[in-house]
Amino acid sequence: MNVEINEKQVLSLINRIIIDHYGQELVMDENDGYTRFTIPGIVDDDGDEIYLFHKNYWGMLWVNNIDLARSIDLVEKIKNIFGFDEDELKYYLSKYFENKYNIKIKQVAIIW
Repeated sequence: MNVEINEKQVLSLINRIIIDHYGQELVMDENDGYTRFTIPGIVDDDGDEIYLFHKNYWGMLWVNNIDLARSIDLVEKIKNIFGFDEDELKYYLSKYFENKYNIKIKQVAIIW
């Protein structure tokens, strides 16, 4: 059975997937033209907060490859649940961050 959902519903479901994956919504921190998205308590071996996603001043949203186990697993989960190809995945990730956090995303970079 095929079910059609609109873009707003897709973005809402992506938010639910993020909450399910991390246990809460991403926390946004803007500083010096860079925007970072974290989950409090997710830290590296040195105890520093890990940026799961970050956006530079130009508008490139990066899926952080420092924490592959969390960030890449999440985007893989979103990709597989919806059956997105890579371009669709990037499109919906950019729309999600733009709508949820009121920021402008020009491009999305995923390092597999």
